[in-house]
Amino acid sequence: MKKSLFIIFSIAVLALMLFGADFCLALNEPENLETSFIGEGSAILRWEWPPKTKDDEQEEDPGEGILKQFKLLYKDTESAVWTPEYPIADSGTIIYSLTGLEEDTPYQWRVKAEAQNPVNDSSFTADVEFTTTLEDTPPPDENGSHDMIPIKLKNPLNQDTLWGAINALIDFFIVLAFAIVPILIIYSAFLMLFAGGDAVKINKGKSIILWALIALAVILFAKGLPSVIKGAFGG
Repeated sequence: MKKSLFIIFSIAVLALMLFGADFCLALNEPENLETSFIGEGSAILRWEWPPKTKDDEQEEDPGEGILKQFKLLYKDTESAVWTPEYPIADSGTIIYSLTGLEEDTPYQWRVKAEAQNPVNDSSFTADVEFTTTLEDTPPPDENGSHDMIPIKLKNPLNQDTLWGAINALIDFFIVLAFAIVPILIIYSAFLMLFAGGDAVKINKGKSIILWALIALAVILFAKGLPSVIKGAFGG
């Protein structure tokens, strides 16, 4: 009987010597899970992971108990399929941004710490649930309906009246014309200067100058046209 007990005790001691390091090197489970800054399609996940203390470290196999990464699983509560993410390894408070979610949808997530040796992975945490927000809608009016909010358009001309807007537009074209017409005239002059007696190029240069001057005259004439119209209609 004593011999049998001794054999069993010896086997137990041998098993502990062979596998005890792996058991002692199992990583701690992430703690204090919470979800914050929940939006229409995103959420910020937080958790804490305390590293193992020096008393837990084993000289026989120092690498197996070292944190490699985290494995994060999430899904909407109606789905049976989890989506994995692998946040980088860190200790302390870990912050992870989850994006690409559906709005106004309940989700749940869990996380575990993965070691260099998978045998030493921690277990998954309990599931944490959150619901993404609904896209912003107009507040209800006094009748309880959600009418569309009027869209405010920016006035690029900064004018409050039609005549003011027309004058501002004409002023813009005058400035543009005084910038472009001299360039066209210089281009036409070079075209005729280096035409080498080519009648086609000379006529082209004259035509550009003529039409540039006509365009400038029309724009200048249009500057006074609103005043004439307003006078005719007693405005």
